[in-house]
Amino acid sequence: MIKKITACLGMLMCMVCLISAAQPIPQDPSIRKGKLANGFTYYIKANKIPEKSVQLQLVNNVGSILEDEKERGYAHFIEHMSFNGTKHFPGNEMVDFLEKAGVKFGADLNAYTTFDETVYELPLTLNNSGILVKGLRIMRDWAQEASLDANEIEKEKGVILEEKRLKSGMQDRMSTQYMPMVFNHSRYANRNPIGLEEVINSASSETLKQFYKNWYRPDLQALIVVGDIDVNFVENQVKMLFGSLKKPLNAKSRIVYTVPLALKDQYTKVTDAEMSVSTIQLMRKQVSKPVATIADYKSDVISTIFRQMLASRINERKYSQQDPAFKSFTVSVQPFVSGLNMFSFEVSATDGKLKTAFEQGWAILLQLKAHGFTASELERAKKQYLSALGNSVKNKEHRSSKDFISGLKDNYLKNSVLPSIEWEQQLVTGFVPLLKLSDINPMISDLIRDNNLDMLVIGPQSQKDLLPDEATLRDWMNTLSAKQYVPYREDSLRGVLMPILPVAGKVTAKEQLDQTGLTKITLSNGIKVVLKPTNFKKEEILFNGFGQGGTFSFSKDRFYDASLVSSISGFGLAGFSPVELSRMLNGKTLSISPYFSNRSHGISGMSSTTDIETALQMLYLQFTQPRGDSVRFNLLKDRIKEGVSKRYLNPETIFSDTINHVLNNYDSRFLPPDSSRISSVTLDNVLKIYRGYFEDASKFTFVFTGDFETEKMIPLLERYLGALPSKHPSTILEEVNIKIPAGQITKKVYAGTENKSTVKITLSGDFKYTPLNNLLLTALGDILEIKLIQTLREKASEVYNPSVKASCTKVPGSYNISISFGCAPSNVDNLYEMVSVELQKLRNEGPQAEDILKFKANQLKNIRLSIKENGFWLSYLSNQMENQEDLSQVDTFEKYLDQVTAVSLKTAAENYLKEENKITFILLPQRSK
Repeated sequence: MIKKITACLGMLMCMVCLISAAQPIPQDPSIRKGKLANGFTYYIKANKIPEKSVQLQLVNNVGSILEDEKERGYAHFIEHMSFNGTKHFPGNEMVDFLEKAGVKFGADLNAYTTFDETVYELPLTLNNSGILVKGLRIMRDWAQEASLDANEIEKEKGVILEEKRLKSGMQDRMSTQYMPMVFNHSRYANRNPIGLEEVINSASSETLKQFYKNWYRPDLQALIVVGDIDVNFVENQVKMLFGSLKKPLNAKSRIVYTVPLALKDQYTKVTDAEMSVSTIQLMRKQVSKPVATIADYKSDVISTIFRQMLASRINERKYSQQDPAFKSFTVSVQPFVSGLNMFSFEVSATDGKLKTAFEQGWAILLQLKAHGFTASELERAKKQYLSALGNSVKNKEHRSSKDFISGLKDNYLKNSVLPSIEWEQQLVTGFVPLLKLSDINPMISDLIRDNNLDMLVIGPQSQKDLLPDEATLRDWMNTLSAKQYVPYREDSLRGVLMPILPVAGKVTAKEQLDQTGLTKITLSNGIKVVLKPTNFKKEEILFNGFGQGGTFSFSKDRFYDASLVSSISGFGLAGFSPVELSRMLNGKTLSISPYFSNRSHGISGMSSTTDIETALQMLYLQFTQPRGDSVRFNLLKDRIKEGVSKRYLNPETIFSDTINHVLNNYDSRFLPPDSSRISSVTLDNVLKIYRGYFEDASKFTFVFTGDFETEKMIPLLERYLGALPSKHPSTILEEVNIKIPAGQITKKVYAGTENKSTVKITLSGDFKYTPLNNLLLTALGDILEIKLIQTLREKASEVYNPSVKASCTKVPGSYNISISFGCAPSNVDNLYEMVSVELQKLRNEGPQAEDILKFKANQLKNIRLSIKENGFWLSYLSNQMENQEDLSQVDTFEKYLDQVTAVSLKTAAENYLKEENKITFILLPQRSK
């Protein structure tokens, strides 16, 4: 009887488990999801980070896949036209209104079109009660009330064709050849969203309106609103505005197109004259199982852990390869299209070593298939997964509104689930610790097979006959499959990171800056530290330490040695290889990166609050025990030299090399790399330079910002930073000050075969570095970009995205305004003159009042958002300390912004937009020569 009762209880427990596993996943209760009578879907979520801000997106289940042959490009065309006038915002009124509200066109206000979707993005700062309603009104107009004016359509054709021209080049030429295989010759293979030139040119208001009427309709649309909002208010507005959307009579069926699995091997070889490396990529497409129930969710978590383990195994084997023939090697499993996942193995090789590179990479996967993962790999992966989830839970109150958008969008387009982070943690912590290798290893054989593969071989045109054909590649794979593979063995970890702690230093000076919440301390070895504790993001600490002196401190014959100092960071630390460090730090959240730039050197990094002591230990060791690796270093040199030999296959590289050399006043340090000079660089010399700069920490300044308490942080800083060496090396040389050459210079570069040009115009001169001057220079750059978008793009329709970047340096005191755009070669002269006209207008008349208003609105929005981010404070404080500027300057930002007026900007334009120091670079196709 007892046995029967026990058996019944066991059966009952099994039934409970089955019922539980089959249950649907509960939706996060903080998300308000609804559907109107007309089929329109909406998602609304209140989120306070950042304050007084909201993210709006209109998601259309409409993309290029729905176009017929005469409509190829229409979905993308309508995306463009939605910014060129709607019912309530005719012409340019929408963009004009939003820019005055601080929303920058392109950077903030944007949209994109893919095969399957068109999405409009609108972030708003809620600085008045009416802005949210206006934003929703814009979304409503985008949903069904774009004007599609005939004149605007004709003007926009040129812009779209210029966007298409920008995408042309080597990658576009090759992808056109291999995409039919990748998409199994399905409809996706010939529905590139950018469309066809002949279709774009022949589009009319009538044809575009018909496409718009067919597909922009409520049953194919969703609105996402996430931000510092009242959910009930927004929901009422959505019902009022979007409830009137009409679905057309006899609406066309929204067919769900698929990529049928080929269930056979496919092979394509593609070469190009501008391609510099040989690559083999093997791909397998698989049906992705949708996640709907708790059992599905668990399976998805296991798949995620499997992918994590796969990536770790590949990285470990890649770095432990004694004589790697590959230049790069990646393995991934990623979502594809139409409900498929894509397994991808890709290896690129050094010259003449493609076969060896492929064998080295594919053998790693075959070894994994033969013997599976190890128990220690699984334990590390579980620890890492749970650690990441734990950090997410700790930080749940500090998630940005942007972080929620992707999940909501996928719920609408892909029917993905929307669980709360608390629900995820409860489920995951219950079953992940119990996972066994038997849960993971069966997934390997399902993924890593040598059949039903897409085989893609890519290489230089000159190597076409040397690249493997299908039979040869299959023979390589069969030979590898027939081999016996020994199980993977992990070396045991050698001790701990720091078995003996250093002797701590002491704080010798301490200063509180209450206005900005800063504490400044000086340690007994001379190091200065600025501490900015915040509550912006839980478990996040960012830091940066820097000292004066970089590559500019070295003579021309030692410049190449100095330029490779940063490579030391890839060789490990304190006797531990990168693989050993990775294992040792598993489950911890931290990173450390030494750097060596033109004028400074230092170490930057991040860590969780929990792992800050480990991060400081690594920082200490990075100063005192850098690790050399002669094998890796020589491989690095070989790859650099190989790159040098093929450098001029790429026209963009020729162009950028020319720009770099001229703008650095023809200094030989900035000539393209030379193979013989690279050969002369030695690891000993590079390590000597590294140690010479990092053995004296007394001149270093550190900035820490994030989730910490200052008084608890100081003892750790005394222990590790205070213990750093304080020497005075003699290797640091006097810096050279390189300025952009004066005068008017034009450099034309003839390279490449595509019918496209790139123009870069640089204005430069001496500059007095002050907070107001810096802001005026930034304003001129932003306002000039507004004018060039209006003239070169909207008026002339001859460019897609003109860009203006303004920068300045305190040492040497100089400024640089860089204007760049791509265009047709035949339009270069006309566009160049248009730029000159706009420069002259700004010098003679100054900016228009509305453009100043747009600049100020955007600056205010950016600064009010930025000061709530640790990244801003790290960059700002580091820059202020390095330039010996006032740390509380940010508090007076709005005071300086008030001084940006029509008068001050006109004076600045007269000073900084002069064309007496003007260098013009023009990239033209070879046939134009």
